[in-house]
Amino acid sequence: MDTRPGGGRRWILLAPPGPGERRVLLARAKNGEEVRAVGRHAGGCSSYLNTDDFGRDHREMKRRSVRFVG
Repeated sequence: MDTRPGGGRRWILLAPPGPGERRVLLARAKNGEEVRAVGRHAGGCSSYLNTDDFGRDHREMKRRSVRFVG
């Protein structure tokens, strides 16, 4: 789901196919406090993804225009 609630904000909700409650909400930080919190939600680390085939999943994410910065 891709939602633009106004005020220059944009929320993207990602979920794997099939039933389940696993979802990830992507949103851009909107102020200095949120910018400073980026990367600190998991003990100072970024998000973690679990996979049984990193190469396959990395290729698929790049094919879908996911940008990796580090």
